[in-house]
Amino acid sequence: LAPAVLSDPGCVGTRSCLGIGMAANAPLLQNDGLAAGQAATVLGVLSEGYSPEGKVEGAGDQRVSMVPEVAAQLAKDGYQIVVEKGAGIYAGIKDDAFEKAGCQIASRSQVIQKGQVLFSLEPPVRDFGSMKGKILVSWVGRLLDKGKDIVSKATECGLTLIDVTAVPRITIAQKLDVLSSQAKVAGHRAVVEATHAY
Repeated sequence: LAPAVLSDPGCVGTRSCLGIGMAANAPLLQNDGLAAGQAATVLGVLSEGYSPEGKVEGAGDQRVSMVPEVAAQLAKDGYQIVVEKGAGIYAGIKDDAFEKAGCQIASRSQVIQKGQVLFSLEPPVRDFGSMKGKILVSWVGRLLDKGKDIVSKATECGLTLIDVTAVPRITIAQKLDVLSSQAKVAGHRAVVEATHAY
């Protein structure tokens, strides 16, 4: 395979060199290995396994890893989104809100099967065996002992992890910084709960 090169290495500073006026789907690089007209990437949103009765292993989480507003933006960009049935119910988001945003609703096994990139707040270690060849975007904490164990299990199962806690805590990446944003939410909730208690 030849190395990727600029579309026209001889041009300097012209409109065509800068990609101005080019078709939106025109490759920026030749030999980039991407096939033209390929089907959209399928994103899968998994439930966190929260149960008010606590019957599910682990505590679970009431949050959901993607909200309908974000799903709608991703759908506009050409992604297909498959959401596990009931994934947002304890976050106050019904399945029809995801459907209105252009998402498909499916069972957990179907989401794992269809999704190329999966989203979950907590890594669903119990499902790693069925995720071979997939990408999981999750809160891994790869530098902690628990996170190292998760990384090891994912490697054994052929699963690629993207750890959202690895985003640097710098100004330019502030929108992506899950540690600060979730700490802020926890702080606000603590104030609201304290106000209610007293």
